[in-house]
Amino acid sequence: MTDEPAPPLRPRLKLTFETAGIVHGGDVGDAEIYFEGWIDDGAGKKSFRIPNKGYIPGVKDGQTIELNAVLFEGRLQGPRLHVHIEAWDEDLGRDSAINPDDLLGVYDREFEERERWGVGRHASIPLKTDAGEWMLTFRIDEV
Repeated sequence: MTDEPAPPLRPRLKLTFETAGIVHGGDVGDAEIYFEGWIDDGAGKKSFRIPNKGYIPGVKDGQTIELNAVLFEGRLQGPRLHVHIEAWDEDLGRDSAINPDDLLGVYDREFEERERWGVGRHASIPLKTDAGEWMLTFRIDEV
């Protein structure tokens, strides 16, 4: 039997990807948008893709896509919550030598206890590459 204190109980969190504002897609005209990424709760990366297959068709520059997709829900297993979200405009696939998919921007951030693991709303975060630009809004709730 040891006298070591039990590790602190980490919070239960829920991360919801609320909206994506497509400022400028990678194509001239309508874009075909999809999102990929992962959430690491300390027990390993949990990948996601929105939509699961294919893309969201007919997205125009300046359009906001309402997603309200839960990307993570559970008890934090480590000292931080790592959020990684990418927006893509689909063309002929990422490995295409002719017309590869366009990366519109990447969000990558770790939230620690001193930041309350990011609890709150994170609105209109601008993300940009040479191929395009988008605005990310997500929410982390303690549940």
